[in-house]
Amino acid sequence: MQQANTYSKYALRDLHEAIDLFDRKIVYCQTHEKFESGEERAKALQKLSTKRGALVKTALALRALGVESAHSELPRSLQPVMNAEGVLVEPAVIAETTRPRRAARARR
Repeated sequence: MQQANTYSKYALRDLHEAIDLFDRKIVYCQTHEKFESGEERAKALQKLSTKRGALVKTALALRALGVESAHSELPRSLQPVMNAEGVLVEPAVIAETTRPRRAARARR
């Protein structure tokens, strides 16, 4: 079986849809979902953010390779925003896509 071309605009569109879905899941987890403790909520949010970060990295890599996409297909979290001077500014996705640091383990 032949592998599908992962450098297509359709693959990038699917990635953008998945990123938008994870954005909505994160907001739902922060606002509506019930957890027994704050630690459980933090774990769930960390898991969702890690998965979203991997998708964002892949989408940014495809864009860097020259795969084009329509502005309307970008997830809301990746769309440029207008600053106070009226200039479009790209969102700071680099901070969102970096791997979180692991807690320091106690040495015995």
